[in-house]
This record gives sequence, structure tokens and C-alpha cells, in this order.
Amino acid sequence: NGISPTHLNPMIGPYPTILNTFGAKNAALIVYHGEYWRLLTPVFLHAGVIHLLVNILIQFRVGVLLELQWGALRFIVIYWISGLASSLLS
Repeated sequence: NGISPTHLNPMIGPYPTILNTFGAKNAALIVYHGEYWRLLTPVFLHAGVIHLLVNILIQFRVGVLLELQWGALRFIVIYWISGLASSLLS
């Protein structure tokens, strides 16, 4: 249903219910319904345009340097482990 008002989502993005539909972390659905895939999908979701642009900026500034230093495979493995760990620990 489009972009939500900024009092609901200050990141200029969708309504929270849309994020939940697309796989946002929802502890109740993970624990009580076994939707464990929700531990990884937040890596792909962005709360809005501002969130997406900041992530792109950081990926270009830091991610490229780390990939050059560590190599592509190690970078990807660390990226995924970090995404999973952040879901588990948040």
C-alpha cells in the first residue's frame, strides 16, 4: 500500500506490516510457528529509502575494502554469519 507516513516509518519506506509479510524478524513467528527462515531474510530487507542508501554507502566504503583484504569468499561467509548472529542476538 505504498509508503507509510513518517510517524510510522521515518526511513521513508513501507508499512511495518509489509515488512513482516516479506520476512522481517518476528520472534513469535520464529518460535511458535517455526519460521526460522526469518533469521536470514532481514539481511535483505530495508526499512526504507534512507536505510537502503546508508547500507549501500557503507557497503561501498567499507565492504569493498574488506572484500579486497579478505577475499570474496571469506567476506561473504563473514557477512552471512554476521547477519545470522545479529538476528539471533537482537
